[in-house]
Amino acid sequence: MTSLPLSAPVGASPGTDAAAGLASTGRPLAVDVLTDFARAETIWRALERDGLLTGFQRYDYLEAWSRTLGAATTPFIIVLREADRPVALLPLCLAALGPLTVARFMGGSHSSYALPVFAAGGAERLTTEALIAALRKAATIGPRRVDAFVLSRLPKAWDGCANPLFALPGSPTACNGYEFDLAADFETVLAASDGFKRRKRMRQKEKRIASAGPAGFVQPETLDGQLRILDVFLAQKGARLRAQGLEDVFAIPGTRDFFAELLRRSQGAAEPLYRFLAYRAEGETVLATVGLSGFRGRQTLNTASFADHPLAAHSPGEVLIFQSIEQACAAGQRTYDLGIGEERYKNSWQPRTIELHDAILPVSLAGRVYAGLLSAKLGLKRAIRQNAAAWALVKRLRGARAARTVATESKSDDS
Repeated sequence: MTSLPLSAPVGASPGTDAAAGLASTGRPLAVDVLTDFARAETIWRALERDGLLTGFQRYDYLEAWSRTLGAATTPFIIVLREADRPVALLPLCLAALGPLTVARFMGGSHSSYALPVFAAGGAERLTTEALIAALRKAATIGPRRVDAFVLSRLPKAWDGCANPLFALPGSPTACNGYEFDLAADFETVLAASDGFKRRKRMRQKEKRIASAGPAGFVQPETLDGQLRILDVFLAQKGARLRAQGLEDVFAIPGTRDFFAELLRRSQGAAEPLYRFLAYRAEGETVLATVGLSGFRGRQTLNTASFADHPLAAHSPGEVLIFQSIEQACAAGQRTYDLGIGEERYKNSWQPRTIELHDAILPVSLAGRVYAGLLSAKLGLKRAIRQNAAAWALVKRLRGARAARTVATESKSDDS
């Protein structure tokens, strides 16, 4: 195969290879590996302006993550070029797993969906075979050799364009994402999901909450106001996870710094990287919060929390989500993304499924062993999550474990 000559860009580490594979046009792809956000910024932002990506691959979102939660990882930004023009950028990072080096999408669990930043038309031009060849080549020219690529939560398609990474070896993600269309008239959205009865129920819940004192929807406009809601969210979410017998992943060092940085960068933005809404009652009591992001007309529900409070019986979290959907319609958003995971309240909106895939591409012998073990683990996780009886049993066991922990801590405090 004849490759196109390319000089290594500033910041490539340690090299560039121009014979990674063929795009559907028949032209060879050149592969650059960048390890510095500043050196990738110009290319990244140019692709972001009119290319294909989710809001979780925006430069500012992942640069904020890299500075905070991802500070211990090494950026591994793969740029694919066709005829010396960038056709895609994969925002990956390197992490050590014992003796192995694994490449993953940046953002971790705080990026609901993982997708390359494709140039306009790039997703259609790149074949899965070309991408596999490019990844294998990138594994040999980065700052250290990669044993495996673990690319989780890859959508089958995005904005009507097929994702060529979806066909990589792997298995379905344990849970899918869900979305539905919005309209300028909220009544149209309700009619599409038979939601008029639900609206009546929501209004009844609001009245019951308000009967205890003034209550309602709050969206702080200042950074300080947003940060106060962030702290409430972290406290509520942490308490809920512990009560369920789960690890409080939001207590990981750097988590608050990450969200705070997103909120700071979102001030004054038409489509914020992140913002919080809250439902307040009885003065300053926050009954529920939701964390949202906006990108290209898509409103994404990223996080939610609710307080352990007597008024929680009236579902303030569900009321808040309902109000956020109504607000998104008024703001001219075209899609509401309910995020990943099966929940009863999501079904009521009759959403479309966003099919997701976890790809595992081993490169070394050790990587192949790891890929086999990880595939088995992910397969078991999905089987349990998709089986109602098995999932209910897991939740009961977690709850029992949490109760034992609380009882032990209580005895310790009394002694």
